[in-house]
Amino acid sequence: MGQCIGREQPRQSSRSNRTVSPVKKKHSSKADSNIEKLNRNLHLQPVEGSWTTSALKEQRKQFWETAPAYEGQTEIWQALKAAVDAIQNTDYDLADIIVKAAGVTSLDGTLQKCYDELGTLYRIPNYVVADPKTLTSDEKQSKKDNFRNTKISEVELTIRPMNFNAEKDVKITVNSDITVRDAKLMLVPNLKKQDVTSQIWFCAGKVLEDEFIVAEKIPKGFIIQAKINYA
Repeated sequence: MGQCIGREQPRQSSRSNRTVSPVKKKHSSKADSNIEKLNRNLHLQPVEGSWTTSALKEQRKQFWETAPAYEGQTEIWQALKAAVDAIQNTDYDLADIIVKAAGVTSLDGTLQKCYDELGTLYRIPNYVVADPKTLTSDEKQSKKDNFRNTKISEVELTIRPMNFNAEKDVKITVNSDITVRDAKLMLVPNLKKQDVTSQIWFCAGKVLEDEFIVAEKIPKGFIIQAKINYA
């Protein structure tokens, strides 16, 4: 019996060694190389160029409508769109769940280059995920376009200094397309004292900001009140 027991021990040891599969070890190593979570700043990615809200919306719509026609599975694209919607709402936990459930792998934590379980590549541009820094509302853009199409003319401005012992009204002629800042600079040579450090202009009870366009914010015939500070 002592000999039989001696033979059985190596068999048990051999079986114990076989329970550790070299294939499983390799699989575990591969899984460790994948990004488990998306980067938490994808909604802040840089987007080049100037966009209007309608143009951005249209470009995104075209991307989601046309991308599935080129490559990849429709259900994966749908999952990626749902993940992008979650990212835009800064719900990254939900985005992670959607991506993982779809079997999508990202090697760098973004959606610019990711793969499905079949190895198909999916690319989502930054402008689809994040908003550009220069994003203009359609209403503002329309006003700018309309003003560019307006014929430039000369406008006479009447400026009334508000300072104690102030000068009389000063009249200057400027182009209708210049800014209030430029008009302030044109006023200085027409003042008795020219060591001006700052000016604040008012019209119809409102402050005229430096970036305002003269023809847009100063009605014809209105007097501009100016608080002028000297050195």
